[in-house]
Amino acid sequence: MPTILHYLKKHRGKLTTGLLLLVGTNLLSLSIPQLLKLAVEEMKLGLSLRRVGYYCLAIAAVASGQAILRTLSRLLILGLSRRVSYDLRNRLFSHLLSLPPAFFDRTRTGDLMSRAVNDMQSVRSLFGPGVMNLMNTTMVYGFGLVLMAMIDLKMTLLALIPYPLLLVAIQRLGRMVHKRTNKVQEQLSAISAGLQENLSGIHLVRVFSQEEREIERFDRLSREYRNRNLRLAVARGAIVSLMGGIGGLGTVVVLWLGGLYVLDGRITLGDFVAFNGYLAILAWPTIALGWVINTFQRGLAALGRISEILREEPQAATNGDHSSRAVIRGEWEMRDLDFRYPGASQPALSAINLKIPAGSFAAVVGPVGSGKSTLVHLMSRLYAPTSGSILLDGRNLEEIPLGEVRRNIGVAPQEAFLFSKSLRENIALGLENEDPDRVLDAGRISQLEEEVSAMPSGWDTVVGERGYTLSGGQRQRAALARALAPRPPIVILDDSLSSLDAETEQAVMGRIRAEMKGRTLILITHRMTSVLGADWIFVLRQGRLVEEGRGEDLLRTGGLFAELYRKQQLDFD
Repeated sequence: MPTILHYLKKHRGKLTTGLLLLVGTNLLSLSIPQLLKLAVEEMKLGLSLRRVGYYCLAIAAVASGQAILRTLSRLLILGLSRRVSYDLRNRLFSHLLSLPPAFFDRTRTGDLMSRAVNDMQSVRSLFGPGVMNLMNTTMVYGFGLVLMAMIDLKMTLLALIPYPLLLVAIQRLGRMVHKRTNKVQEQLSAISAGLQENLSGIHLVRVFSQEEREIERFDRLSREYRNRNLRLAVARGAIVSLMGGIGGLGTVVVLWLGGLYVLDGRITLGDFVAFNGYLAILAWPTIALGWVINTFQRGLAALGRISEILREEPQAATNGDHSSRAVIRGEWEMRDLDFRYPGASQPALSAINLKIPAGSFAAVVGPVGSGKSTLVHLMSRLYAPTSGSILLDGRNLEEIPLGEVRRNIGVAPQEAFLFSKSLRENIALGLENEDPDRVLDAGRISQLEEEVSAMPSGWDTVVGERGYTLSGGQRQRAALARALAPRPPIVILDDSLSSLDAETEQAVMGRIRAEMKGRTLILITHRMTSVLGADWIFVLRQGRLVEEGRGEDLLRTGGLFAELYRKQQLDFD
């Protein structure tokens, strides 16, 4: 997994320039005590008012130059942190889109949001103020201690006596900060997940009158987040207090010992003033070191949480030849197909063997939990078979480039998801170019045109989050139109008309079959009447293929299909 240096390496030019400017800033800062020393030494010789003015102007010029260089260095280094977080955020988003569905099955959306937003802010602080202040502290200590030692080595060493103890204390507190930072970030993920679930399911919360219960639950999460933050603040505050206390102790030592040295003539008054000036310059980096440690601990913890996602293996695009662009006809074959969801005790599909000719209308039916939707997931390569194989036009599905598979299959799921965009944009999602005619044709086939024409903005009507401003039937038909718009050679309808009444469903299916003539249409449904006209029907039960054939033949044999058909007819009666 890439380290901090890996991310900085890409921007080494800006980092190097910022570092050089920071060197110049600190050199100018450390030259001010030298100017004060010279001014004090000349005062003993009777400094004239004009000479005092010269020294004042020199110090003002140095301070102005320092301010300019400091500003430029901050622009470069802090700007670099924005670029690093920009690159990392884009990489994270791209990686998330490449991960298999199994990852999202076990990971909460709120946790991912927390890592992509809150953790990314901590990473930006790490690469910006964290790196900048670490460099600045290192330079100030390096240059400052050398200049102090040149004045008097013994006094410098005495001023630094408490620092070894400080380093031991910081090391222990640093581990505590890192551990507590992780706990804070984990709790923030829990809050984000809870908030996301409540906002997404706000209708259910209100329908079941669970407002008070959810408020109490959120309050518990928030209290725990507050308590963890307070424990983290105690550890961070201890570091800052230690740094400040050590700085003050060093000042006391210098005042006492330096005063004796001046009286003994070991150092001049100018040296004493310069030494105190250097010690004062070291005071802020000493205090800032505690903040730097906190920033690094928080940033590294956040970077680790982001890296956990980046370490997840993406879904393989293909194991075969990328150059292949063969025309897809739509013939499917499954050989000894088995599939088990990760962590499941029982397989979802077992020993499936079936064949669907290109250009045919096939249907898959079965009781709830028989594996119908799982079959769709495997055919669209959302999941890979546990064993066995799926062939598309005689080619192993796993060896066909993923983009080629997805471009040639249109899937309309039962749970229709729409983005908070216009209807036109939602339907045109799979189109390489937003073709208005394709959108209108798909809307006509799915029988949306009449209802859309009654909307104030027509096809440009913006649907709410997940499409909740539309009815269930409208959402399903919009998702159906989205699958049909690219005119793929294969269309799979996964119980995608379940929210429609029987009459509307028959009308829509009539248009779809006319549109799909010569192309492969696969219908997954629980309505037996909808599949009687299919060229071939496959019946699943508990993950196994138990029957297959034409509708009238299956009804005559009196098997599972006939049983399901009769029960449904009784329910309708």
